[in-house]
Amino acid sequence: FDFGVMIETDFRDDDEIVLNSVWAFKVKSNGTFRARLAACGYGAGKMPVADVFTPTVHNNTLMLLFALTSIHKAELRSFDVESAFMHGKLAGRRNKYVMRIPAGYERLSSTTRYLRLIGSINGLKEASQIWEELLR
Repeated sequence: FDFGVMIETDFRDDDEIVLNSVWAFKVKSNGTFRARLAACGYGAGKMPVADVFTPTVHNNTLMLLFALTSIHKAELRSFDVESAFMHGKLAGRRNKYVMRIPAGYERLSSTTRYLRLIGSINGLKEASQIWEELLR
């Protein structure tokens, strides 16, 4: 993993939350396969439910955007960043995480037991909040 999101380690600190990890597999349109490592964020039991963040947009905001686009005869485009959560950093945040090594992961060292998260990853409860803060 060269996203700057995690580093291998053979120990963890007592204040770090231990998460399980899972592989998410997908068949791409050209027939090739893709594997994505995700955190099982539901294991982060120490996080209060009030801290879980999901950004939403109000229906009236979308209607206004569509109306302004139409009035100004503009073109409206959208895009989806599939690896968006991989760009947020966890430095300076209250919670610290390590993930257990998933089955099939090729370790750099035989003593590696955990992946210390230094950046956000899919499946992490805080991932959408970190991404939204990055956009501000």
